[in-house]
Amino acid sequence: MEKSEYEIQHFNFSVEQFSLERRHYLNKIISLTLQSMVNKLSMGNDDTAVFLLEQKEKVKSKMLSDMEQKLTAIEEMDLKNFSIPDYVLLATDYYLSKQYTEEDKINADKELADMKQKFLENSVMIASLKIENEKYEETSIEMNNEEKLLVQIQTALQLMESQWEKVKHLAKETESLEQ
Repeated sequence: MEKSEYEIQHFNFSVEQFSLERRHYLNKIISLTLQSMVNKLSMGNDDTAVFLLEQKEKVKSKMLSDMEQKLTAIEEMDLKNFSIPDYVLLATDYYLSKQYTEEDKINADKELADMKQKFLENSVMIASLKIENEKYEETSIEMNNEEKLLVQIQTALQLMESQWEKVKHLAKETESLEQ
């Protein structure tokens, strides 16, 4: 049984049915509208009416061909929005659904166990990275403190060296004065 037949039989509609009905009603509306225009324009003149009736089919086919691209786009939207998914089954069609074997269940259990193991491994890795990051931040703070202390020590040593140079200079001056 074709899918559209199945849908019509069990769900009372199909996307193809929507499309066909839309095209039929559109064709009918255009025909009636053009016929009304022919009747109004002919004003009882048979020759004009015959000429207009001959042109009516050409105009109708031209209008329908101009609408074809838009109609196709609408039909694609219908197909996307109104089609019945394959997984929707009637209770009587349950036998059409996939039946899982014992092997499928075992494979699914193995895959679940693998995923749990990977999850645990990833959780441990994330926890260790968090701890490492905390240690890095602590170490970084200590390093910054040590660098500040080192700068202070260097500044103090430079100050002491400049004072030592002054002391040496004063000692030389004192020595030269004593001689």
